[in-house]
Amino acid sequence: MFKFSMITGFFSGLVLGCFLWMMEKLMNVKVYTLLMNVDFLPFFEGRVFPPILEWIFHLLIAWIIAFFYLVLLKPKYKIRKSLLACLLSFIAAMSYFPLTVLAKKETPAVDNATAVIFWFSGHAIYGLVLYRFGKRNIHHH
Repeated sequence: MFKFSMITGFFSGLVLGCFLWMMEKLMNVKVYTLLMNVDFLPFFEGRVFPPILEWIFHLLIAWIIAFFYLVLLKPKYKIRKSLLACLLSFIAAMSYFPLTVLAKKETPAVDNATAVIFWFSGHAIYGLVLYRFGKRNIHHH
């Protein structure tokens, strides 16, 4: 299952990151910057990381979410795959508010409706990819 969570987390995280990167570049709303930001964590404060390391941090979170998703899909939990994917992606999307408040670098304001729409749309897409890859991986497990 670890291998499947890595694959599922990688692709769902990749799609989310690419979507938010495109929105930031096209619409000049710093949602990708927010996604990659870790400057509020004590150890990372004041440090600048290369983009590849920021991606690794992001994918690590995506892998963890995918792992929990796949664990909770086990038959003993009797949870619908689509509902679980929606719930996990919604919880991840809700991170917009604390991440925005905690960020030290420039990120969108908490009440920036455009950024919130992009962020939640990206996480809805993330949930869809999580569901599709998770569904595929469960059948091969």
